[in-house]
Amino acid sequence: MKRAELRLFGRYGTTHCYNRPQFVVIEPTTKCNLSCIWCARPYRNYPIRDMSVSDFQGIIQQIGYVREIVPFGFGEPLLHTKIDKIISLASENADYTWINSNGILLDQKMTRSLDSSGLTELALSIDSPDPEIFNQIRKGADLDKIKENARYFTDHSTIPLRIHAVLSALTLDSSLNLPMMAHELGANKLTFNILHPTSDKNLMPNPQKLLHTCEKLHRLCLEFELKTDIAEILKKQSINLCKVPLFSTFIDSEGYMTPCCNYPQFRLGNVLDKGFEECWNAEETRRFRKRVLSGDFPEWCQTVCLSVRHLISTAHA
Repeated sequence: MKRAELRLFGRYGTTHCYNRPQFVVIEPTTKCNLSCIWCARPYRNYPIRDMSVSDFQGIIQQIGYVREIVPFGFGEPLLHTKIDKIISLASENADYTWINSNGILLDQKMTRSLDSSGLTELALSIDSPDPEIFNQIRKGADLDKIKENARYFTDHSTIPLRIHAVLSALTLDSSLNLPMMAHELGANKLTFNILHPTSDKNLMPNPQKLLHTCEKLHRLCLEFELKTDIAEILKKQSINLCKVPLFSTFIDSEGYMTPCCNYPQFRLGNVLDKGFEECWNAEETRRFRKRVLSGDFPEWCQTVCLSVRHLISTAHA
């Protein structure tokens, strides 16, 4: 219904959402075993904690059955001691459930646990197949061990493996070897996002080089028969309208709803205290939707998301 309304009225559509969100991210933990150079965790002055299984269950019961639930946030999900139970609860309430991991804890025991959890897909973050660059980004991580874990996972699990990488000035050149590595690890998909400019500005990729690299990556993914979203990066994107807060939501480990996973510090109400329905269409939530529908984006949105869209537009110019 909401999509039909937007097709008819565009930015003049109502800010009330009759629909449930189609894409729901619920953060099971803020704990992490790495400190990556472009991690967004420093922007969140929140406690290091796990969400309890009972709180997670209470939230998804309020939301109801949706298309996609992602039990993942700004921590390493495999650090949660009950992550298999959390995934099972998510998979019972969604068509598709996936998590993103750094792969350090993906040992044989964890592989068996995930395989029986109902997980639809596992994504591993490997930004570069070059060990030196990888260790520069993820200090303390062992790329060889992560690759060993990934191979065991694809050999012994029925869950599809996806490799996910961040494209930056540091990784563009070596990223061209990612399709071969993903193929060798038994992954069936390779996805990307462009580095958000809240990090070191010197790490932002050159627009033209980014475009040319993406074109090469698209051909390589086809060559290695990998599914990929790289074509989305090659498309020109609208910088005047954002529909994300109408169809998705991010709920942090304390139960606070935020507009999207890129804006975790803007809290719209606590689902555990006020209930999902009240937060989903609260006055502040609708006020935020009105801003992004009208193109009056908050400074954080301009810095994080719109600057990336501008970068893509510049590449196409």
